[in-house]
Amino acid sequence: QALSSGLHALLQCLDVKEDIYSVGHTARLVATELEAYPPGRARRKATQSRASLVLVDRTLDLTPVLSHQAETLFDQLTNSLGPLPGHCNDRMVDMSALTHVNRESPSTTVLPGGLAPTQGNRQPTHLTPTIFKKQKEALMEVNRNLVEVAAAEKLPLNLGGSRPGRVSADLLDKTLALFKGKYSLIKKHLDLLQVAMATSQSLRNSGQTDAVTAAEKNLVQALADSMDGDSPVSALRLLARLADREMKASPKDREINLDDLLCLLSFAFSLSGGDCGDAEEADELRQKMVDWILQDRSDLPPIIKQIIGDTVSETILRDQIDSLWERLEAVGAARDDLSQFSSVLDPGDDTTPAHARPLLIQLMEAILDPARPDLVDVECKSGGLGNLLKSGFGFFKGSGKPRPGDAPLLILFVIGGVTSGEVKQLKDIVDKAAPQFEILLGGTRLPSIESTLESLYVQDNVNVTCL
Repeated sequence: QALSSGLHALLQCLDVKEDIYSVGHTARLVATELEAYPPGRARRKATQSRASLVLVDRTLDLTPVLSHQAETLFDQLTNSLGPLPGHCNDRMVDMSALTHVNRESPSTTVLPGGLAPTQGNRQPTHLTPTIFKKQKEALMEVNRNLVEVAAAEKLPLNLGGSRPGRVSADLLDKTLALFKGKYSLIKKHLDLLQVAMATSQSLRNSGQTDAVTAAEKNLVQALADSMDGDSPVSALRLLARLADREMKASPKDREINLDDLLCLLSFAFSLSGGDCGDAEEADELRQKMVDWILQDRSDLPPIIKQIIGDTVSETILRDQIDSLWERLEAVGAARDDLSQFSSVLDPGDDTTPAHARPLLIQLMEAILDPARPDLVDVECKSGGLGNLLKSGFGFFKGSGKPRPGDAPLLILFVIGGVTSGEVKQLKDIVDKAAPQFEILLGGTRLPSIESTLESLYVQDNVNVTCL
């Protein structure tokens, strides 16, 4: 009801009456609630401008959110920096390097920076390259903007020794150091300096995810091979071997922790639709997870720690892992009711490696397809009870079926959030198709890997306390 009320407020600001479409169970519930919402009914009677509202469940495809192969610089910032205290979307940036305070003192001495505009009424243009450009291009633009500002302020730039075409944390820090203690300049260019500082800190953390990224690529290829029936090893067996290797290594030599393993498991289940291996392999991996948790019980990573709590006995732990596995299987079964968008795995070919093909991208391509194919997985919730029943049972035929894009404005809203990588891919598709209607993309949040795992396995998402 709260989400329906928020969507109504958005549509009221846009002064439109909407045709509501949904993909997924949660989206269907929200669509039904919004359709019946009394203020929404009154609004639809009072305005003539039309819009198509397409609601999509995030749980139908978690691969873009859980992937460590960041499509954009903003995705990398989201996953490598912690959340700004009290915020869901903004990230925390340590700005103490630009001050003269003692950096050995507690971190609360200097309030953290963030990525949002420092003036709330401004457009976040300083984030544009981090969202709409490839990661390497975005890095170069952040560095170029920083150098141009330093040059314009007549700071003593020295770019000697830097490698052309390569932006490193040291290079950014070298230019950022020119602003240290110059508080009038820091205030004047704070948005840019915060993005540059966040980028530097993210680059220093990026090496910690190399092993997870490599494991993720191996999982994608193994799942693609299993589609052809010639996979030498299943995804679950790969992860069991990975867990066994990491358990035998000393803590300081480990490349992957239990939270990383849970992320890879969730990624594999979502990508494959739950077909990751047989029951024996699942039992083997569950046992290895139990053994690993018992072995590291005094120093568990944050997500696993929240899942199992403080009491770690083997009996209770087995029950908790079984419960976690049920949620994993639910993640894998999320697309069972879909037919057109049932797969998000592209097996590739001789020239293209296997890769994930996000559901949102498939949906937008189908909506913008000039051939106007039937959108069998998109359920229409508008037009009265008759159209609702016809849509639900697939009785619409031919051109009479309501379709997203028939209105001058299309709003694609993802319940569970949308990544900046998906924003970039969707923009590229829309720019190429050049449709005759406007497209607005939205979501409930900008999700990170950590926030997604918490939503799946830790938080009570039904009995939510509203503050």
